[in-house]
Amino acid sequence: MKRLVGIIATALLALPLFLSGGSFVQADGGATSANPKSTEQMVNIDLHKLVFEQGNTPDSMDNDGINQPDFGVSYAILNGAEFTRYDVSTEYNRLLGEGKTAKQAVESIQTNYTSFQTTVVDKQTTAGQGIASFKNVKLADGTNFKAYLFVETKVPSGVTEKAIPLVIAMPVYYAGVAFMQGNSAGEQDLSTIHLYPKNEENELVVKGKDDGILSYSVGEKVGYTVTVNVPGDAQTLFQVTDKPSIGLQTLLDANFVVTEGETTLVRGTDYTIVLNADGGYTLTLTTPKNYVGKQLSIKYNMVVTSDAPVDQGMLNSVSVDTDTKKNQEPDTPTPEVFTGGYNFIKQDASSNNGMSGVKFQVKDSSGNSLSFVLTSANEWALADDDDTGAVTTIETQSGGKLAVTGLKTGDYTLIETATLEGYVLPDQPETAFHVVTNENGEGTYTTTKGEGTLVITNVRKGVLPATGGTGIYAFLAIGAALMLGAVIWYKKSKETAEV
Repeated sequence: MKRLVGIIATALLALPLFLSGGSFVQADGGATSANPKSTEQMVNIDLHKLVFEQGNTPDSMDNDGINQPDFGVSYAILNGAEFTRYDVSTEYNRLLGEGKTAKQAVESIQTNYTSFQTTVVDKQTTAGQGIASFKNVKLADGTNFKAYLFVETKVPSGVTEKAIPLVIAMPVYYAGVAFMQGNSAGEQDLSTIHLYPKNEENELVVKGKDDGILSYSVGEKVGYTVTVNVPGDAQTLFQVTDKPSIGLQTLLDANFVVTEGETTLVRGTDYTIVLNADGGYTLTLTTPKNYVGKQLSIKYNMVVTSDAPVDQGMLNSVSVDTDTKKNQEPDTPTPEVFTGGYNFIKQDASSNNGMSGVKFQVKDSSGNSLSFVLTSANEWALADDDDTGAVTTIETQSGGKLAVTGLKTGDYTLIETATLEGYVLPDQPETAFHVVTNENGEGTYTTTKGEGTLVITNVRKGVLPATGGTGIYAFLAIGAALMLGAVIWYKKSKETAEV
């Protein structure tokens, strides 16, 4: 499996537990019966650690101590899980003395084992086929039968929570015969009890956007949430690193909040955070072992900067480092966000030559004038709060090029405010345009970065009089006088010819 980030399965496989009432049943093959005062009788206990896919962990099943149950779903073995065996015989027998049944006593110990005295017997870590093998486990102590508590005290990288404690009270039976070295029943060796505690695979870290918006203007905030299950190998190191692409910058403001359940972690005490050169951050837990098995939520905003590209989506990824694992990333990438723009070119109406230095303003659909900064590519990028030298009046560049970038999907208006000497402003100086980003889930932009550049022309003064000017009336008067003179001359010449 790619990563094992376990949360505890809701239940362990059930193990039938019975008390003998003071002595073992006769063993097969002539093995002798035992007095509970004997300290010589032993059994091995093998814990087979299994991991199931998220949501596919089977419900509790009866466990006979010999055969592996048919789970009906796929699973994987899990090595590196440490189990500690505790002697809880005193508490177990005390509960029996109070009239509790064996099942009730076991359930009480599972629930309350941290509230009474326990004695560590030994520890084993799953290996090979995911087995933690406890050898030569005593069935009795010379006075009473023994009871043992098995607690998963360490979990491997990617497994976030420890298994439910497991209690075994001796003796345990199969087909009426006690598990014990030298015993057998139905051709089954009863020297080892086999148990199958379960974990469930869960994703270590998940990062998502706080809404479904994918199109942004420069200066707008993008909300993110990182959810991470602190794994078992985060004993001394647990770091979360945010890695944004160009155009995104982390805001370490009051909205940057880290929580564990209902508890808000304190910056500088519970964790430290560093703003990285790429605009991301690195968060480090101060005492990570205190959070093993717990789920942290990191909520924060990033701002779209004037460096945001308009020809590709902006990706914001995350990774986790622990004691033994580095650069562990989510299985599902975070959705990309986009910003767009528009290209124009200003030309002479007669020659089609580009006109640089013509002045414009851009307004959004609410009529607000937008501020821009000129980039090294001679494009006008929408300014963010940190930009210096932002202006609301922008000019065409070499060849009459005018590119505006950093705009989210929407309607805008380009307004020509001043043209070059010798040219006249158009009667309609406003040009409406529409920006489209992330069309059909892809980073596509209408008339941006190439094809479809919108051409706006200017007319020179003197080519034709301005509309509404007086010059045309002089031309009309002269023409009318010439025509009238021609008519008078024609009539006079005709009269002379008829005389």
